[in-house]
Amino acid sequence: MKVMYKYFILGVLLIMLPSCIFDDGEPMIGQQDPMMITFTLDVQSPTPTKGDDHTWGDNDDDIDDNDYPEIIGDSFENRIDVSDLMIAAYRSDGTFIRELPIISITEDSDGIRFLCAFEDDFFKDAVPEAPPVCKFMVLANCIDGNYSLSYNGDIPNMDGLMFSASSLTRIPMWGIKAHTFTFDGDKISKTQEIGSIPVLRALSKVGVKLSDELKAEGFRIRAGSLKLNYARASGYCVPSQWAYVSSTSTLKHDQAFRPSTVGALNTDINALGWSGDETGYYIYVPETENGDASYQGDPHELSISITLEKEDGDQIITKDFPYEKGILFRNYDYSGRPTEESFNIVRNHFYDFTIAALEKTELVLEVRVEEWEFGGKVHIVM
Repeated sequence: MKVMYKYFILGVLLIMLPSCIFDDGEPMIGQQDPMMITFTLDVQSPTPTKGDDHTWGDNDDDIDDNDYPEIIGDSFENRIDVSDLMIAAYRSDGTFIRELPIISITEDSDGIRFLCAFEDDFFKDAVPEAPPVCKFMVLANCIDGNYSLSYNGDIPNMDGLMFSASSLTRIPMWGIKAHTFTFDGDKISKTQEIGSIPVLRALSKVGVKLSDELKAEGFRIRAGSLKLNYARASGYCVPSQWAYVSSTSTLKHDQAFRPSTVGALNTDINALGWSGDETGYYIYVPETENGDASYQGDPHELSISITLEKEDGDQIITKDFPYEKGILFRNYDYSGRPTEESFNIVRNHFYDFTIAALEKTELVLEVRVEEWEFGGKVHIVM
């Protein structure tokens, strides 16, 4: 089934940033006619990964029962703060070149366009017969309020850049794209169009909702009862093996998985309801290994506890499902029961659990693991 991607246009933005960072730490003052790099950011990413034929941002809106997530949290999920943005250039082998100053941010028919400066003489010896290749990396919402970005000399330590999920106001995002430089005659063109750089969120989203049948029976999720157990409280801003891929879309899902081992696992993580609806909840979660053994030295399975309730005359009937009887992060068979095959929480994925029915003391579940739906909107904030 083909997915239609819609771009919603924001008002025109133009931001002039006076300071520019280069290898020597000096601002770009007096440079004559520097090379300009221009690109847009794409948080929908329709391109399949080469290794596993999935996409990094394609939850099919044409599925009839997909009544969320586009109605929840999309301004938070797509928010990019321009004051918390880093653009860096790397050689094709992953060697760091320099951070690039952002000259302007504008809007065009392709979305939000970024213009960056590159020193004019960097490729002065390049020839059209052997055009140079660079990879341009975007870090969004990662620099402000993280565990601190450290440097080895002038080289940023991207692998050590972390965030704490408890204090997020924006979701950390990362993307990369290789570009072969174009020429104007025997000189590199002064403007290089990179195109669209796909970005991935460092968080995942876990959603739990009731089927239409249970809602028709009057069931709801008791407020405050839905909780996630044994998930990570922190995560890495950039995925594993990020330096070895030529584009975000060529990064396989198993290559991206990079769970934190910092600190203890979180327990009893409260979920959030949306639109005041007591039939559905969601949780944003850093990457977590299912059965992580770091909690008190013993492995613990990812699970969700939940209490369902409905009114019966003057009484409220409740059905409790503690962690061991609740929702497990496993594949489910056709009868809605969990198998022995578990899965991890991986960045930029949406874990969609639907409680289809109740049978005595058991939940009958439907589960979909989707690449995260983006809602089609990029929200730029100052």
